[in-house]
Amino acid sequence: MGIILSSGLSGTFNMVQLHAKEADIQMDIFDTKNIGIGSGLTAIRAAQWVKEGLLFEELKTKIESSIANTKVFFVLSTLEYLIKGGRIGKVSGFLGTALELKPLITCDEQGIYTTVAKVRGRTKSIKALQSKIESFYSTEKSYLIGIAHANALDEAEALKEQLSLLFKDQATYFFSEISPALGVHTGPGLIGVGISIL
Repeated sequence: MGIILSSGLSGTFNMVQLHAKEADIQMDIFDTKNIGIGSGLTAIRAAQWVKEGLLFEELKTKIESSIANTKVFFVLSTLEYLIKGGRIGKVSGFLGTALELKPLITCDEQGIYTTVAKVRGRTKSIKALQSKIESFYSTEKSYLIGIAHANALDEAEALKEQLSLLFKDQATYFFSEISPALGVHTGPGLIGVGISIL
């Protein structure tokens, strides 16, 4: 079984699928339509269900449900790296940089980056990220929340503290720095939050 980041952003899903077929390995591969934080939250939940002894067919259903109920949002310090990587056009990137616009980004239903909102300035962008995550809150739910950053530890820790004021013990948190393999696409200053509704 493989739980893989979005095929809309990476060739990993297709590569795993191809190798499994070539090696004649029977393997269920799930395209999370999400980036690493969201894929990781689903993998964590899947591991818990395996420990609980869920049967394979029930496990597949729960993984598909987890994918549908997991979202990631992130903000960047600069658009420079998305421009260089071809994720946004040079004109859009130039205008965004000139106007100090900071997009709040997520993955759409196809697993491709899409902008949820554009705000001016770093502080407002982090506040918009916090507000978006808080919009999922319900007193009747529990959550897994993953927070990742790229050289933005203090801001990420402050965001976690703010979220914990609302979610309290209804959320289990995972906190990490993103890998250089991902950071090269976003640059320093990225803060991302994944939320999985249980």
